[in-house]
Amino acid sequence: MGKYILEGLDPIILLGTGIIIFIICIARYLNIGLKAGYALLEHLDPHLEEASYNLGISEFKTFFKILLPLLKPAFITAFFKNFTTTMTTLGAIIFLLIPSNKVAVQQIFQRITSSEIGVAAAMGILLSITSLTFIGIFYLIFNFREIFRRLKK
Repeated sequence: MGKYILEGLDPIILLGTGIIIFIICIARYLNIGLKAGYALLEHLDPHLEEASYNLGISEFKTFFKILLPLLKPAFITAFFKNFTTTMTTLGAIIFLLIPSNKVAVQQIFQRITSSEIGVAAAMGILLSITSLTFIGIFYLIFNFREIFRRLKK
């Protein structure tokens, strides 16, 4: 069916490109977010939507004003899980594709095996601080309105 719908377009060739790695990582962990959202939606009372419809709110506004804010914790949890696992996967993939690149985890392991525990500990702390920094930035992005509202008071 796709060949009839996309009939005049040139094919997109992903073989040998870096974008295929990101698509694989997204598709691989997509089910985590879907499961978290589905589990949260199962616990919502269906009368919540009916009440908004009875008050004259459209389906579009009901989704964006009522359901989406309730799904925010599931989305954030799935995002953090996907981010951390994808970063680990990408590090391994980059090392396998281009062996001249040195991945931080590989360097830490080499330092430990050569009995340079202090250097390995410092690198581990830097890696942890970098990860926590990114998670903190994403937390600020996701909770910008709430943080801004608290600062105004």
